[in-house]
Amino acid sequence: MLCFSRCKFTDDASDYENCDCTGAVRVILRDYGGGIELPADVQDWKRVFEMLPWPVELKDLDVVLMAYDNKLGLVDHMAVHVGNNYIVHLGKHTGGLRCERVNRYQTRILHVARLR
Repeated sequence: MLCFSRCKFTDDASDYENCDCTGAVRVILRDYGGGIELPADVQDWKRVFEMLPWPVELKDLDVVLMAYDNKLGLVDHMAVHVGNNYIVHLGKHTGGLRCERVNRYQTRILHVARLR
């Protein structure tokens, strides 16, 4: 089950400028994942994704679920693995999409959601 805290949901946005981390994952998978359309309700994503415990070898288009900004161990941020150990995500404090190495976030990653 996916649990989120402190994440404002504007995931129905259709562009990168008007979405949160959840919306960014949806738009990235739609635009670069061959038109993958995720269900509107994040709780329904479990039909589309297999949840894997971290650590796991990442594959392209895996969704990385993190406890980015909290100490409670709750998922509050997500990113998409785009290959070569890089993730693309919406920077929570810097704004805009960022492409960064996974190892920068390894201690914050809780789970990986892999497309079925």
